[in-house]
This record gives sequence, structure tokens and C-alpha cells, in this order.
Amino acid sequence: MKTYRILFLLVASAVLFGVPAALRAADSPKPANSKPTDAKLTANLPLLNKQLSQDAAASYQTDNYKLRPTDGITINVVDDASATHDYHIGIDGTVQLIYLDAAPPIKLAGLTIADAKKAVIKAYVDNKIYNAPSIIIDVKDYSTRRISVLGQVMKPGPVYIPAQKDMTLVAAIAEAGGPTEKAAATVTINRIQADGTPKTLENVDLYGAMKDARKDIPLQEGDSIFLGESAFANVYQH
Repeated sequence: MKTYRILFLLVASAVLFGVPAALRAADSPKPANSKPTDAKLTANLPLLNKQLSQDAAASYQTDNYKLRPTDGITINVVDDASATHDYHIGIDGTVQLIYLDAAPPIKLAGLTIADAKKAVIKAYVDNKIYNAPSIIIDVKDYSTRRISVLGQVMKPGPVYIPAQKDMTLVAAIAEAGGPTEKAAATVTINRIQADGTPKTLENVDLYGAMKDARKDIPLQEGDSIFLGESAFANVYQH
């Protein structure tokens, strides 16, 4: 199972931020009398784990960040400095705009920054506060999103989804330190759906997701991942 763990970390590293030096070196020609050993590869695991942890947040690409409840934002009305204000989006996803105390709060959660600007402009124009305001919205404090990774991983417990980014199954397992030497090749994902009902995804192919990014599964806030113990200790010994 040691080989499986090493393979996972190398593949996860490539998925997250490009092919690591350790993997490129492994592909380089070796002298005829040179034979790679688990000991040599294992020696690089602490460095690889550190690199995974430090660089994971920079590896997920999202074009349009969607605002979330409890995000802290600044709404700047460019031509009226007195209207610039800091807000925390409520649990219900709304904010009460300055100068609009008598109007209903506007919902910003779920909107991209661009769409949130349009919603703020519309609210001010509809309430005859401004004719054509120029609005800038900055996110100052991102809400905390986390998932749980339990079972046969090196660091079981909560894993935090990076601000502005998404997270996949392989990335989450990597953030939890990768699989142990006893880990199975499949995981179970427990999820609460948008309508509040629970859903369980069983026998999700982690090993397949490692080999083919198209099989990797996007995760959602609140997901709980369980990586069990392999029934066959030597399945991935090569």
C-alpha cells in the first residue's frame, strides 16, 4: 500500500499545480544499475505534503466568484464617498444598503461580483437615490467553507475549501495528507442536498479519479468523505 500512497501524492500534486519535480525526475533516464526504491520516494513525501498544503489554494480556477452568506464586502459608490460602506452578507443572503433603510434588503448571495453590482445599481436607481451610479464591490472577508475527510488518511478531520475556489475529491484527500498505506481505492461521500435531504455516494472511485481528472468529483460545502481500509493489503503493491 506504500506504493499506492506515493502514487496518489505524485498524481495529486500534478493535478493541483502541475507535474512536480519529483515526478519529472522519476521520468528521467536512470543509469542501468539504478533502481528506484520506496525508501527514496518516501524521503520526498514530507516536502511533497508541504507543497500540497501550501499551494492547494492557488490551484483551483474559478472565473466568477459567487458571493456567499457571511462574506464581508465593501460596496463603494464611486461618486459619493459617504455611501461607501462595509457589509456582512446575512445568513439569508441579503444586505440592507445604506440610504435604503425603508426599502427591502437586496439578496446578493449566489450572485457573481458583476451581477451583484447590477443588483446594487438597480436598487439605488429604482429607489431614486442615484441616476446611474458607478459601483465597486470588493470581498474583504470570505466566509469559511469546510468539508470533513475521515478514515484512512494521514490527517483526518476538517479540510477548508480555499476562498474563491472549488475543491475536488482528489484535492481534498491530498489536503488531508493523502491516503494511508491501508487505504482502500474507493470512498463514500455523504452530502446534504439543496433541498435539505441527505444523499450518500458509495464506492466512489478515488483511484480512477487519480488517473483521469474527468472522473474527479467536485465537492460541496459540508460534504463528509470517508476513506475506508482496503480488504486486500497488497492490492496496489507493484
